[in-house]
Amino acid sequence: MSQSFLDDQTIDVPCPECSREVRARLGQLKRSPTLRCPSGHDFDVDAKQLARDLKQVEQALANFGKGFKF
Repeated sequence: MSQSFLDDQTIDVPCPECSREVRARLGQLKRSPTLRCPSGHDFDVDAKQLARDLKQVEQALANFGKGFKF
């Protein structure tokens, strides 16, 4: 998976077992989608879905930038 300018951004991911949140960098999730919540539950983030969602965000940001005239 290629490097993205969003890789250093963090998101809070809720644990599906107990709903406690785990803070993770997007780049970390792309490389290793397994997280452990503060209660000790291991769970996986859907890496393919994450990649699709990040691509949509990047495209939306690129389109947003095109709307500015200098």
